[in-house]
Amino acid sequence: MALSTRPKRPPRKPLSEVEVGQEYTGRVKQIMDYGAFIDFGCVRDSLLHISRISMDKVEDIGDYLEVGQEVNFHIIDVDIEKKSIAASMLTKVADAYLDRRRKNY
Repeated sequence: MALSTRPKRPPRKPLSEVEVGQEYTGRVKQIMDYGAFIDFGCVRDSLLHISRISMDKVEDIGDYLEVGQEVNFHIIDVDIEKKSIAASMLTKVADAYLDRRRKNY
């Protein structure tokens, strides 16, 4: 059995400690067609949906993000039951605008 010489990573933040509105810095872990998963030190990665990356139309996420890139974002939803976290890189004003538009459809 080999021992690692790397320092232990800090303990992961439980989902119950993540609150809507909190701002974080994280690293892009994986890019999908519908968005990117961001590792920010929580037990679950956050989903940054394609619509929450820029107010401009995002056709190719690769034009905005790449794996390993450090990004600033804020939490827009935490679902303890589904164990999911939603994030946004938009301003909070832009998020409120998008939320109002979606409720009207």
